[in-house]
Amino acid sequence: GGFDGIAHLVSGDDDLLMHKLTASGQWRVAFTLDADALVPSPPPEGLSGFIRQRLRHASKGLIYFRVPASWRFRTILPLFLLANMVSLAALVLTLAAAGMVWPLLFLAKLLADGLLVYRYLHRIGLRVRLRVFVIIGLLHPLYVVIIGILGNFYRLSWKERDFRGPTV
Repeated sequence: GGFDGIAHLVSGDDDLLMHKLTASGQWRVAFTLDADALVPSPPPEGLSGFIRQRLRHASKGLIYFRVPASWRFRTILPLFLLANMVSLAALVLTLAAAGMVWPLLFLAKLLADGLLVYRYLHRIGLRVRLRVFVIIGLLHPLYVVIIGILGNFYRLSWKERDFRGPTV
């Protein structure tokens, strides 16, 4: 019965199942740090395919608050969005030359993201490509804020299932 109430979703039923399992208190979920556990996935075709895929992934954002999930996750999710909103504002205000504090806020988030990514990739034996990381770091806040918000309201179809808004 783990998929009860979430099987109809166009994205995230597996992820939401993990949250339901851990919230039940009967199961413990652990992450592996083994490069052999990585599952390759073909990239979507083109920018529009990428955007549609990410809107589908983001479509379950509000649903995390409607299924059993840990208080830690329910706290981290809005903080993640808020950090990216502040980072995006800092980037925009930096470009508008609105003072020195804004670049520091953006760089603080970029550094925190960099440490997390470096630590993970290092543990599984992969290298961080600094130039790619910095470029993605500049685009990531814009992407997270726009896709993260729109994904909850965007109408989409995938694998013959329609999504019209976050309901469980």
